[in-house]
Amino acid sequence: MGSKNSHGTIYIQLEQSSSSGGEEVIGIIHISLKTLLSSPTLILSFKGKETTHWEETRTVSTKNSDGESDSETVTDYYDGKYLICDHRHSVFKWNNELTPGDYSIPFTFILPENIPGSFSYTSSSTLAKIQYKFYAQITTSSHKVSGKVLIHIHQDITIFNTNIILDRSAKMRSWCFYNKGTCTISAHSPQDTYNPSQTAVFFVNVNNSRSQLAIQSISCELFCNLRLQSSSKTNKFIKESLIKKNFPMKINPFDEELHEPMEIYIELGQKLNSLQSMYSTKGIIINCSYTCRIEAVMEARLMCCGEYPRIEMPMIIIPNVIQPQPSAPIDPQDWRPEILPQVNFKSGQESEIRYLDN
Repeated sequence: MGSKNSHGTIYIQLEQSSSSGGEEVIGIIHISLKTLLSSPTLILSFKGKETTHWEETRTVSTKNSDGESDSETVTDYYDGKYLICDHRHSVFKWNNELTPGDYSIPFTFILPENIPGSFSYTSSSTLAKIQYKFYAQITTSSHKVSGKVLIHIHQDITIFNTNIILDRSAKMRSWCFYNKGTCTISAHSPQDTYNPSQTAVFFVNVNNSRSQLAIQSISCELFCNLRLQSSSKTNKFIKESLIKKNFPMKINPFDEELHEPMEIYIELGQKLNSLQSMYSTKGIIINCSYTCRIEAVMEARLMCCGEYPRIEMPMIIIPNVIQPQPSAPIDPQDWRPEILPQVNFKSGQESEIRYLDN
């Protein structure tokens, strides 16, 4: 993305549109200058920030002019901002003047380590974003030409758990006080980490031998769990159902467990677009995690006072191995830039400015 003004344009081209913390980013700063600049400085920056916003309404009791009780609805606004990183490096300083023309500066930049992944969530008045951008600026005492480009960062997941087994015994009640016995459910997950185009598979077994209720199906439901925080340290928790699938299975009261575990699954590709913008992420004011709720659905009503035979299986959603690459910019007519020396930077390290004569 480049910004245009009367003095010129800057476009930042990246070799890859996504990367991970600690990796090297390769790119080129393209400059098309229309006016002569006196002793300008070229600055390259890498910035990352977390942003949250949401609204909450509440009813406030008031009294009118006659002293009678009244009420009004008040909306509270919550905003959060956290600067993850802001690395600025002076690339070149021209001793004299920089004449109008086209210039290209190859660069490499080693990203900071252990940074949260890019993230985007919007629902009604609630917003949560983690964004990273490269900025390039040519500045003088009186002029500025700038450009920026977005880069997607995916958070490193170093632990991939396999063969996860969870079980739970639920003491069930109906109509709040009728004891309906105990149902035990267990689930085996071959892995806990998936990308959005995969199918999550689970193997479920149920022991209904101490239950007075019949089982009519097994349900599998994927939840996105969000924690957002404002600058005032107020927290908002969101548990949003993304995918739900039922698998019919009849087990009568007092029946033993299944002869073989039942295979159930969720096709994550049903929510491909949502998951690709909401990978598992752990930031400072934004956290996103996933769980898969596996439940034995009983033939009963009003079970809210008892326990449910369900398991919350943790899941991690990560990017696909292959990421789409940015398209190269279309060269303007008669584009023959002067190629300036390559510059190399690393986050957290001071860079020595290079002086050029033009």
